[in-house]
Amino acid sequence: NIERTRLPGPRLWRILSAHFEKACCHAVMDVALFAVDSLRQLASKFLEQDSLGGSDAFQRDFLSPFVNVFERSRTKEVRELVIRCCSQLALGHVGELRAGWRSMFAIFEAAAVDSEKFIVSLAFQTIEKVVREHFARISDAHAFGFLVSCLGAYAAQDKDPNVSLNAIAFLRYCALEVAEGGVPDDDMGDHSRVEQLRQPLSPPRHRQRHRRSASLSSPVTPVSSGASTLSSRELDVTRDEKLFWYPLLRTLSVLTLDERMEVAHASSEVTGDILDFHGSQFSLPFWMRAMRRVLIPMCCGIADASDWKGAATVRVTTDLEWINTMCMHTLEILVSVFAKNYEALHVALLSDVAGFLGALVRYKESPAVETVPVMALGAMLKLVEACAEKMDNEGWATIFYHFTDTLTLLSPNYQDLMNAYDQAVHTPPEIPSAPKQPIVVSAGGGDTPAKRSLTDEAAAGEHIDGDHEASDLKGEESEEDGGPATSSAEDSGTSKSSQPLISPAAYARFMAAVREARRVVAVAMMVVSATTRTLEHAREHGVPFNDMKGVVDDGLARAATRTSAAIATKPRLRGVLAASPIEVPPRPHQRGVSSLLENVLKTEGDCACAVLAVLEKLGAGDGSRPSGSSVTACERRLSSLCVTSLAYFVRALHEYEAASVEDDGAFAVAPGLTTMQSWALECSARESGACCALRAAARMRARTLGRAMPDLWPCLATLARAGSSRVSELVSALLGERTALAAGASGEPLAMQILGE
Repeated sequence: NIERTRLPGPRLWRILSAHFEKACCHAVMDVALFAVDSLRQLASKFLEQDSLGGSDAFQRDFLSPFVNVFERSRTKEVRELVIRCCSQLALGHVGELRAGWRSMFAIFEAAAVDSEKFIVSLAFQTIEKVVREHFARISDAHAFGFLVSCLGAYAAQDKDPNVSLNAIAFLRYCALEVAEGGVPDDDMGDHSRVEQLRQPLSPPRHRQRHRRSASLSSPVTPVSSGASTLSSRELDVTRDEKLFWYPLLRTLSVLTLDERMEVAHASSEVTGDILDFHGSQFSLPFWMRAMRRVLIPMCCGIADASDWKGAATVRVTTDLEWINTMCMHTLEILVSVFAKNYEALHVALLSDVAGFLGALVRYKESPAVETVPVMALGAMLKLVEACAEKMDNEGWATIFYHFTDTLTLLSPNYQDLMNAYDQAVHTPPEIPSAPKQPIVVSAGGGDTPAKRSLTDEAAAGEHIDGDHEASDLKGEESEEDGGPATSSAEDSGTSKSSQPLISPAAYARFMAAVREARRVVAVAMMVVSATTRTLEHAREHGVPFNDMKGVVDDGLARAATRTSAAIATKPRLRGVLAASPIEVPPRPHQRGVSSLLENVLKTEGDCACAVLAVLEKLGAGDGSRPSGSSVTACERRLSSLCVTSLAYFVRALHEYEAASVEDDGAFAVAPGLTTMQSWALECSARESGACCALRAAARMRARTLGRAMPDLWPCLATLARAGSSRVSELVSALLGERTALAAGASGEPLAMQILGE
């Protein structure tokens, strides 16, 4: 019946195809193999017959049984024969295949996830020949999108790494063909048929123990162009961009999540090269889509492009190995392609890119919270350096805004820390005295032998967490062995009901809050350093200081005094910080920081030093300013920060002196220390910041220093008796060298009085 008209042919095949599929999956192998070969002969005859093979619909119909047989058969010999038959049909009837290419690629795509390595390699050999020798035929048949989907499946398979790398290379070749116009404009006319012709593929093979993202269950296939969350501007893309470039880039970006680093690295390189070499062809709406749905998800290590809806919704993979090996590389690609196309993209996307990097700096859910902020800050600085020559004042204002926003939001939550401390330490109800007492926290300085503090507990190296045995809480060890004290309530002179207990589970939460506060303070210091470098770049490129005032006032100045301001408004915070142990071993030949109070105050001093240094550079950079001119905006902020830093130091000293006079132990917040010892620790922590402020004041112009002197006099008078030799020497130097110049003869008697003290 092959010569009969084409009308009954499709109707006959709808009946016979089901019969052939059943025969090809027969339990007797000889029957199955014979049926597959018979199906190949019929398909070959159909392709040779113009009246039947010339119909696109019928080509898909008479080749579809191969797809169903391959997916249903459990016999590797049958699946191998199916691939060999399809290879023969594809290479022997290149000229006759049109819509049939879609079915062919669906068959080869199914072979990519086969359990047998030789079947995967055999099928890919055919793909190689087709792409190398007959790419134009695929383009003419409007099957480019199906080819990209098929190559993506071979790149994702984990049976043969060489096949994966070759598939990625062919994806690069496909990009070159699209860029050179080798793909017709009307290709992929019926995109919805992709899902009808094949089963969804599995994603790149990820570790089963540490899934990078729950969204990786989606297939690694070109994503449909219709996205409900895209803006109206993003939807205004060209047909080539929607049907060719976007599926190609999405396929490559998902492949960067592969657990094989050579595959992930190769995919990211091809993605970057496509955007680098061909980005000039893309429209701004497509760049917006590529940035938000390809590059940013790729940098986060997630497969679901719909996750990115702004900096507030950023989500990073939980795969620590991928973060350590690929995150920085993908961020470099993002910065590189944006910087190269800055002129076309900065109006629409500079805020997105800077906001995304700022969100990564503040991100705290990732297991790599110690490294992700460093990588993001490095990428931010590279962005500034790469675009500095091209940025106008508006661009610099955008960068300054996001640095300010990051510094504002990156603040330790001291209220949560105090709440966690209160939950960890509580007073139990009145109960009869027992021969053994639980671990207690010293609320009055720890001078009673029966009292043990949180800091002492950490220093003793004892393990207290939510899983600790109850016997550990009852102090079974003796005092001679370093365990908790076991004296009775009568021995200590205190009722058990008045002694605060340590709850192990709550203590674990408290220590988590301590670690988080310390991490945030450290990251804030890094952001301050990055911001000061950015301000220096801005000044080198002619940005006036008036454009920097916002980031200095709202970002840097607040970051340099944030902890001191919090202690001033919440007096109890000093005690909580002093009672919070730091789990950091000391450096060789150095005394380690024993409490969070010392840690945050030392870091705050470093921040103040960095900000003062950059303000001095910015002030000195204005070479047009006469020596006797009025005080500039930069100098006003420099003197204000000096006064503020010294004022907080003086406030702490006044509180110490008041506590010493009253002798009520109110200032002796460091557990186990006297009032004098507590001040010595805090003075040491604040010393570096105060010294930087005094040195900066000593280098001020006379007019600037004279303007600041009314506020500096009371600070200097108190600092002279702070007990720090470094501070006293700097106060003496400032008063001896600059007082007469800054304050005139009227200031000399007061200066001599302070020097006498």
